[in-house]
Amino acid sequence: MEQKRIFMRRFLLNGVTMFGIGVLLMFLPSYIQNGELVRTLHLQSGGTALVVVGGIEALWFGGKLIFTPHPNGKYHQGLHHVSLKTCGEEQFQQTVAFYRDVLGCPVVRAWGEGEGSGAMLDLGGALLEAAMLSILPKELVQVCEEADSSEPEKDILIFEQTKRRSVLVTTDSVCDLPDSLMKEFGISVCPYYVCTDEGRFLDNQELKPDELLAHIAQGRKGVSQPPDVEDYERFFAEKLTEAQNVIHITMAKHVSAGYQNALEAAKSFENVTVVDSGHLSSGLGLAVLCAAHLAEQHAARPEIVASVKRMERLISSSFLLNNTQITRQSGRVSRRIQVLCDALMLHPILVLKKSRLTVGSMELGGFSRTARKYVRKMFQETRTIDRRILIITYCGLDAKKLQYIQSLVRQYCPFERIYLQKASSAVASNCGPESFGLLFMRQDDRATFPLSSRQDGVA
Repeated sequence: MEQKRIFMRRFLLNGVTMFGIGVLLMFLPSYIQNGELVRTLHLQSGGTALVVVGGIEALWFGGKLIFTPHPNGKYHQGLHHVSLKTCGEEQFQQTVAFYRDVLGCPVVRAWGEGEGSGAMLDLGGALLEAAMLSILPKELVQVCEEADSSEPEKDILIFEQTKRRSVLVTTDSVCDLPDSLMKEFGISVCPYYVCTDEGRFLDNQELKPDELLAHIAQGRKGVSQPPDVEDYERFFAEKLTEAQNVIHITMAKHVSAGYQNALEAAKSFENVTVVDSGHLSSGLGLAVLCAAHLAEQHAARPEIVASVKRMERLISSSFLLNNTQITRQSGRVSRRIQVLCDALMLHPILVLKKSRLTVGSMELGGFSRTARKYVRKMFQETRTIDRRILIITYCGLDAKKLQYIQSLVRQYCPFERIYLQKASSAVASNCGPESFGLLFMRQDDRATFPLSSRQDGVA
């Protein structure tokens, strides 16, 4: 077997050498003088023949070498990558446009400017191997993994079945959406971080909300941190293997640095769009749901982006805080407001306006009194409220208090669907225990919102 492989490598090298010599002969300058022109044309004809023969020999024995088992019994897994070099910036742009727009291959990375431009495109291993299988004679192909060698087209069929979707909607882990909705619409999230005295943890993956609240209750700190630019770059590169375009929707840009980091990371990709939702927590989640629904309906990228921007003014995001200690530590409220709230036993209501988190009002009293006043205030203008869906996002509330909140909602503004959603660790680090928010939408004739019959609104 090893002698056979050496034999094939020699012929492969011979084919490559013939191909290179042929290219040199083809591009020898033609001297238009007596006899020289004929001699040069002969050289060019011979070069063309060498290119053809050498190319066929290299493909023939190169393909045989790739699909031949190694002496240790293992097979080569196929082609890893192919490098192309273009002549000039114009040809570079044309080549990238062909692979990206015609063949639908996403640009994974791009770098440099002018003559130093470069790009990495994900062709998909199946695409390269399918092309190789279509060129090589069937009798020279041995399909790996003990597949039937008489069915090499099987790999091509698999590639066609796993074709990338046109647009994939992604977001951050602070979107606070029910897992059932995330799975139904195939929404992927880039995790935030939560930094504590013990280290930095991935939001909801390495540190759960209840664990964080117990940590904070002991007097220790826990603050949220958005993904780094490198985190977003890795996330976008991975998601571009699933779709031709990625639309990433972030938390309000004036509330978190996540938007700026994602925007910076998107500069390395030609088909990643970053959109500021203008909201946080489940308010962000509502914008993501609408975008994912439009993507499922095969809406174009500009239409989805425009819809998300229009929804910023339709979504209502607010939270009733139990105290301001944690919010003060995270810098969400000033020290003056904290001192005032502590002295008068006031509970602030935080609202999102124009991508900024502000104190909308203050409520005085215990939980039952402040919760009632908060719910009544949010649902004053019931005629303009879209009653199809409400998300009650909470931190550290027991079942009795959650039932009380739901009864208040049914009293003032009943909804078709009510989801009880526990806030992510990153959101909980900014709200504190016994806080909750009411997140819903205002009516709009152009707003399309998914309501699946499979979802019953139970947390």
